[in-house]
Amino acid sequence: MKSPYFAIPDRNPHSVNDAVVYDSNRGPWPTRSDGLLSVMFALDQDTLTHIMQPDPHELSLVPNLRLGVRIFHLSNLAPGRIGGQHFHRVKEEIIVLTEGSVEYLLEDVYGGQRVVLMDGLTRGLYIPSFIRHTYTVRDSAKLLGVSNTLYDPEDKSTYDTFGDETFQMLRRHYIK
Repeated sequence: MKSPYFAIPDRNPHSVNDAVVYDSNRGPWPTRSDGLLSVMFALDQDTLTHIMQPDPHELSLVPNLRLGVRIFHLSNLAPGRIGGQHFHRVKEEIIVLTEGSVEYLLEDVYGGQRVVLMDGLTRGLYIPSFIRHTYTVRDSAKLLGVSNTLYDPEDKSTYDTFGDETFQMLRRHYIK
């Protein structure tokens, strides 16, 4: 089996143009029970289908990776902190800002870059596979995320996170 660290994808990877900025944190609206309803994010059928049906070749490179739905929360993000700085071969993420402001730098293997400023509670971000993402916290922030993979934090064979060495190798392959 090929190492996932240096394998060239069977299909062309996503570009930064495939990342989608969308409205989030809609509402609140009154409910019949006198409560309030807020929608953190809403995905259309095509996006949801794409997220839940990853490339079988890429999935085979991380054999212990399990598909599913994982909701995670990032808190205590102080101004100036930098996170991410990686990409995923299978994992796709939906990020919703719940407090503060964060700037994302998205990069693809073709040399493309895109900056997305999440500075209000009305923006979300869909990050497809093969997009290197780095975030910089502008104001103390909290993020809510949803991904299509599960993992065991104590078992690195379940990870689908790759750093600069792998990303730069792929870039050299795609940028001639």
